[in-house]
Amino acid sequence: MLAQTLLRRFLLLTLATFILFVAWQAPIDAAARTQVREDLARAAKVFATARAIGATLSVAQSANVDLKLFGTGVGVSPGQALRPVQEFVDRFAALMLAVSVAFGIQLLLLEIGAHWVVSALLSIAMLAATLTVWRGRAPMPRVLQALLVFMLLVRFAVPLSVAANGLVYKAVMAPEYQSAVATLEQSPAVKIEPGPDVGMLTRAKAWFQRMADAQSAIESLLRSASDWADRMVRLLALFAVQTIVLPLVFLWLFWRACRLTIDSLTPRRVQSR
Repeated sequence: MLAQTLLRRFLLLTLATFILFVAWQAPIDAAARTQVREDLARAAKVFATARAIGATLSVAQSANVDLKLFGTGVGVSPGQALRPVQEFVDRFAALMLAVSVAFGIQLLLLEIGAHWVVSALLSIAMLAATLTVWRGRAPMPRVLQALLVFMLLVRFAVPLSVAANGLVYKAVMAPEYQSAVATLEQSPAVKIEPGPDVGMLTRAKAWFQRMADAQSAIESLLRSASDWADRMVRLLALFAVQTIVLPLVFLWLFWRACRLTIDSLTPRRVQSR
């Protein structure tokens, strides 16, 4: 019994020292910030690509041509034919903007968790919990347990989740993202010039005016629309996993790990159930 108590105290002191060292020295915060900025840049790139496609579709809808798809005449105007595609692209762009905001929130949460006030509060909670368990004379109060778990989540949940999310992306999602973005960037709706200093709508108009055959250009846009839809849906699924599914899973796992660790280091006779 004495040996178990000494071992528990040693493990508790070692773990508390390690946690406070990581909290104050912040070895993972810089890597987490870099990862979130990379995620944000990817989302912003997809958003810009969607806006470029949307600008081209807007210009194409104003063209006055008779469409001939697959060799037969179609009794619709370009605006009618392209309107569903335009609406889909606009909604996709709006969702990608929301994804960018989600990554921006992650970056803000990283800054909050890395603040010295959070580390100070975690240190106080960790010291109080360590002294309570070390003495072993009374159960650790539920309020103290909840405070300790909460401060651990505030300080470490986001950077650890971002790091794990980055590993999953690089191992599984990166090829899918690169393939989908390459397909969108190779679309004629995106390859619009002149240079980047000119507005997106102006660039789209200049591209469309240089087309020798407006009818062929619109038919090309319609034929490639199915590829856009497929790739955009894949990108939405990918970013939904990155911004919703994986963060919630990692948050739950981290919370469970904190609870199990506190329970394992607390003597059964003093556990508060």
